[in-house]
Amino acid sequence: MSTENLQDIDLQIDNVTGIMTVTINRPERKNAMSTLTFDEIFRVVDQLEKNDTLQAMIITGAKDKNNIDPSKEAFSSGGFLFVFLVHMSLP
Repeated sequence: MSTENLQDIDLQIDNVTGIMTVTINRPERKNAMSTLTFDEIFRVVDQLEKNDTLQAMIITGAKDKNNIDPSKEAFSSGGFLFVFLVHMSLP
């Protein structure tokens, strides 16, 4: 899978376990989803669906290295899940 064009996410693939980990890498924006982020995740999901060795995907957010209070960490809102589910249900 090509990852050289990914800007908003980092991708790790464990071929032994079949797990793909997608890290939204926008900690300065609390890992909020941009149009680019959605596009990159949808492209990765399309690749996941075409690859028989990949069995699962974990989506996480990058930590803000300047934040000393873990209670202030954030991940994208529930709106992301809605858009993601709608995308996955399209033919």
